[in-house]
Amino acid sequence: MRIRFALPCDIDAIVMLGAEAVLNGVWAPITHCDVDVTKRNVAAAVDAKLAFVAEHEGQVVGFILYRRMSFVFADSIQYLEVSCFYAVPEGRKLRDDRLHLPTASALLQASKDLANCTKLPVYVPVMWGPQIEARDRFMRKAGFNYVGGNFVFEPQEVEALQAAE
Repeated sequence: MRIRFALPCDIDAIVMLGAEAVLNGVWAPITHCDVDVTKRNVAAAVDAKLAFVAEHEGQVVGFILYRRMSFVFADSIQYLEVSCFYAVPEGRKLRDDRLHLPTASALLQASKDLANCTKLPVYVPVMWGPQIEARDRFMRKAGFNYVGGNFVFEPQEVEALQAAE
């Protein structure tokens, strides 16, 4: 299994995995979903290099999508927010070829690498569901800190500046 930037040819697979996540109860039920809008949103993330996929034997087995955001009262403060994150159950135990991490951990490592490259923090909204405590432990173990309703990874440069203050 390997983690890579998503390509336009991955859009349909990402949309299908997103639907699977809803059906499996991993994400909140969506009462109305416009597939064309969803595809456009995924395509925008892919075009902006704000999407990674986990690929195994030519199949997409997981993905993570981001959107670039800013605070309402401070447009100059920008961050990346994870909008979608999913790995298929049968692919979760696969190991990344480069880092030898399980699929979900490897996708989160890609988030940390993206944060360090862009110098933007990555926010992951708090997850919900029956396994909330396990998910919270997983996010903390992956190096994300709980801050005001989100898990946040600060890029290394920002962490160094905060420590100096």
